[in-house]
Amino acid sequence: MDYTLRDLYVCGEITLQEVHAFLDQLVGFNGQMACSNLSAAEWFVDAYYKEVIGFFMNPLNMFGNYQLTEIIKLALQKDIVSMEDFLKQDDDVVRLLKNAGDSSIEGMLSALFNSKVETGTASCYDVYQTTKMRWVDPLVIGSDGAAPVSQLSLTAKRVIEQAKQRIEKGVYINVQAPL
Repeated sequence: MDYTLRDLYVCGEITLQEVHAFLDQLVGFNGQMACSNLSAAEWFVDAYYKEVIGFFMNPLNMFGNYQLTEIIKLALQKDIVSMEDFLKQDDDVVRLLKNAGDSSIEGMLSALFNSKVETGTASCYDVYQTTKMRWVDPLVIGSDGAAPVSQLSLTAKRVIEQAKQRIEKGVYINVQAPL
């Protein structure tokens, strides 16, 4: 929850007032965090999937993660970087990769930083990526106790189901490498 609020605020997707309004209505219930009203729970479901679908599953981010994973695997295999190097700052690791003098790594880095990426289709794509299943179904406190928002709101239930389907489907990506 804290990462979602932080990320969306930093990216300008939500306001500080929205963050405070949401946090102010949170309550503890039998050792769990819960929303004290339905509209706040629905708001958080929307905000959460804005991040998961809109950011994590954005084709550019998915390609970046894929490409960086391939670069790191190759760099480890070729002893260009070591596991200890990952304790350094990101810029330091990128500098190690750029300065390695390895043409394969250089080409992959060029593709990472300079490719144009767009959504593909199941029949036409260069990279297919999935992400781990992420879902949220916050508890809402009511007069009868607590219940997941999906049991109280058809809107929240629909958003959660649509997000699960989108995550299961994954992302098809077309990559136009730099000339």
